Amino acid sequence: MNILEPEPERTLSQSHFQKISLALADAFDKISELSHKNREGKILAFKKNKEALADEEAKFNGQNKLHKKIVREIMTSRKDTFTIDIEDDIDSILDSLANTKHSKIPVYEKNIDNIIGILYVKDLLISAKERECNNIDIRNILHQPNCVPETKHVKELYNSINSKKDELFILVDEYGGFSGIVTLDDLMYEIKGISYDKEIKNSKITKIDDKNFIVKGFLTVSDFNKNFRTNIEQGDYDTLSGYIIDQLGQIPDDNENIEINLENLTLKLIKIDNRRIEEIHVCIAN
Repeated sequence: MNILEPEPERTLSQSHFQKISLALADAFDKISELSHKNREGKILAFKKNKEALADEEAKFNGQNKLHKKIVREIMTSRKDTFTIDIEDDIDSILDSLANTKHSKIPVYEKNIDNIIGILYVKDLLISAKERECNNIDIRNILHQPNCVPETKHVKELYNSINSKKDELFILVDEYGGFSGIVTLDDLMYEIKGISYDKEIKNSKITKIDDKNFIVKGFLTVSDFNKNFRTNIEQGDYDTLSGYIIDQLGQIPDDNENIEINLENLTLKLIKIDNRRIEEIHVCIAN
């Protein structure tokens, strides 16, 4: 009967054990490093996704507000619109045109609610060259006005534009009266954030230095909010001068010294003509 002798017990030498331990430690370090990098990658990806979502949300909110905004909110009101009475003699019309930078002028008959056409200044100048001024009949060179309801949405009006000839729109209220104007420049500024006619836009705000500006009273509240990052709410006014009158509760006299604090701004009335606020000094606080 053969008895199998047990195999001798196998043991690891210290050198082998150290090699295995070092290999395992190295492998663990690599796994930990990969895990750490993977975790960092996930965190970065999460942050990027979060930022992307925030950008998309901001764009969505902006587009949503734009879809709701109507042209009345961005218009130049009738009292701040330069207009011409068709019954005025040609000399007085030419004199008034010499003091304005506008190239397209609404023309009314009898009363300002009855806009009968748009006068292109270049057409008047051409007619003046071709014949004597007294022989010019302005009715013959008027362009048909583009009349739109003041409640029309900004984006809807912009999308309806067929050509750059549609540069001036006459806004009418619910009773058919003239309430103000909107230009192609106003629409492009709202839709794309760019100005079609930078000279007109910049003429409303004159920069003195980084903290001081001269602002025209007919600047719309919407444009003022954009340029100075304020949050003036819409009310029974469309322009900065209208907002100031609303805050004062009265129309200021020509010689009054008035300052109004608005968030981080100080508004000082520097030019009042016939109780009309023409210019405001805007100072940004430190």
